[in-house]
Amino acid sequence: MRVNLGSCRDEQMSGLNSQLPPSARLIVGIIFFAGAVISTCTGKTRARIGRTIYRAEEPSGFWWVVAIYYLAALFFVGSYLYGGR
Repeated sequence: MRVNLGSCRDEQMSGLNSQLPPSARLIVGIIFFAGAVISTCTGKTRARIGRTIYRAEEPSGFWWVVAIYYLAALFFVGSYLYGGR
């Protein structure tokens, strides 16, 4: 007897993706973009483990974190626009 596990996996994955509304990626992208813009304007940003990085004290670390925010926003908005739904 042969069992086709591929279809079972496809059903599980489609079930996981259908739990969120399609616009959730757009909302997350807008939140990341707003965070990046606010960080750029104020000169301080939040890094991992709740650490605050200031542009005047650590410029390279600050710009890396802000760049990651912009890239995350680009990824989420792009996946919403070209997600194929």
